Amino acid sequence: MNNVDIEPASPEALQGVIRRVTDVASGRSDGTLTSGGSVLVEGRGLRVGGEGSGIWLAPAAENGEPAADRSSWIPAGSAPACNMPSKLLFALPEQAGAGAWRIIVLTRHRGRSMHEYKTLFKLVSGVVTIVRT
Repeated sequence: MNNVDIEPASPEALQGVIRRVTDVASGRSDGTLTSGGSVLVEGRGLRVGGEGSGIWLAPAAENGEPAADRSSWIPAGSAPACNMPSKLLFALPEQAGAGAWRIIVLTRHRGRSMHEYKTLFKLVSGVVTIVRT
C-alpha cells in the first residue's frame, strides 16, 4: 500500500482571479461598460455565495485603486443571472454613474464545490469605465 500525504489547501492556493470583463451590449472587453447594461466577468473562483458575499462597484481613485471606504461601494443589486466559478453575469446598478470603477467580488466559495469557507475571498477587476448611452 502506498502512503499518500494530503495537505490542506491554503487560502492563498484558493484565490480566484478576474481575467476578463465584457460589456454584453457591445461585446467589448476593453474596460468600457455601457450604463444600464449587463456585464460578463470571466475568471476563476468567481461563484458568489456565503455570508457577506456579493458584487460591488467601487469608485476608482486617480491611481486606479478601489475606494477603501466601503460606504461608497455600490452593490450590483439583484443576484447574478449567471453565478458559476468561471463566469458571473449581472446588471450594472443604475446608481453607478459615468466614470472609473473597479468591480469587487466577495465570496466564501471556491472551486466547483459548494463548500463555504470561513474566509471571505476578495477579487478585484482592473479599472473599468462606465459610459452613458
